[in-house]
Amino acid sequence: RNDEIGRVAKKDPMIVMMGNSAMNRGIGNIAMRRYTVSGVIRLLARLLIELRTLQPTEELKKNLTFYEALHPSQYDNFIHAVFAVCKEESVEEAEQDEQIETEPAKLQAPSNAIKLSYDIQKLCRMKIQLSIDSENRVVGEENRKATKRFMDKYKASWEVDVKKRARHVLRERKLNAMTELPDQINTEKVHQVTFRGN
Repeated sequence: RNDEIGRVAKKDPMIVMMGNSAMNRGIGNIAMRRYTVSGVIRLLARLLIELRTLQPTEELKKNLTFYEALHPSQYDNFIHAVFAVCKEESVEEAEQDEQIETEPAKLQAPSNAIKLSYDIQKLCRMKIQLSIDSENRVVGEENRKATKRFMDKYKASWEVDVKKRARHVLRERKLNAMTELPDQINTEKVHQVTFRGN
């Protein structure tokens, strides 16, 4: 699709590589492969767009790539960007003559946080491989070590910082989901069919 998300996806080499990887994994399901690949690359492009908004310079706001972003100094930005992609929404309720109480911010699309958590790990492994294969061994080794430090930080904190919160929202929705009971007429029909001829 030729919109901002599509343009960002096409220009970032690592998003393209993730798309190719998703396409190869879906080789046995040609009918759905197109939609699966599109979902992966567009979600990652949205994450990169959000990361760019958090950068300190105009150059990085316009041109930051995932290869550059996978650095320990960007860890907190990844957290904020993931929640932004999930459309974090704060709920405030005011009661008369009482102080405003603010509930924790809720995620409209918590499943996106789970998906991106796995994709970020894949991006890290991909960058490490690219760094190892780099023609400039010194720079490649620096990038490999930086990515490894990012992964160490991710493994130590991401579960609590992101995934636990997303799973809590999913669990809460499941508990609050209303289950409609069948009406009496349908129940009687099922009974008749089940015990017909007995």
